[in-house]
Amino acid sequence: MAEINNISNILPPVVPVRESYPQSANQQSAVNEVEVKDNVEISEAGRALARAEDVSSYRRARIESVRQEIEAGTYETPERVQGTIDRLLELLR
Repeated sequence: MAEINNISNILPPVVPVRESYPQSANQQSAVNEVEVKDNVEISEAGRALARAEDVSSYRRARIESVRQEIEAGTYETPERVQGTIDRLLELLR
């Protein structure tokens, strides 16, 4: 099998597109003066997903906070117990 030492003899040279199509000075000036503005529109579905992610992140953080309080023994306070009892009694009325 033949060994290839110099690949530049096999492939044609790579020429950038701009060099392949020269422009006159006036054309180039007009191209430089054009202001290009990008515009992105987020769909309602995309906005809904972003809101859901925010809520989900909040819920995950809240769950982790409650877990830490339970592990530390600081979650179940007399005030919380009484608040839970009050809410349950309110539902029964």
